[in-house]
Amino acid sequence: MTDDLKRVCTMVNREAVGPYEQWRYSTALSGMQDYNQKIREIAEERGVILIDLENKVPKSLDYFIDDVHYSERAFGLIADYIAMEFNQWVLNKPGSEIE
Repeated sequence: MTDDLKRVCTMVNREAVGPYEQWRYSTALSGMQDYNQKIREIAEERGVILIDLENKVPKSLDYFIDDVHYSERAFGLIADYIAMEFNQWVLNKPGSEIE
């Protein structure tokens, strides 16, 4: 992780533990990976659509303003991906044959 990225990690730097302690960056990354995996498992167990953006948005300050919030630039990329995934879901849904 670059120093620029570390500088804007609000949750890790200020909010994660308290005013006198903080997580290590490796702990924060591990926690986020575990969280994302659990969301995937829950979606699969419940049979609901999951539009997983975790690997679709580049991890850079071009696309994030801090450790969890997207920048304006990311919104177009996200919208395009959601539209593509939703369209695939509609086209593959039983009873949605297009004539």
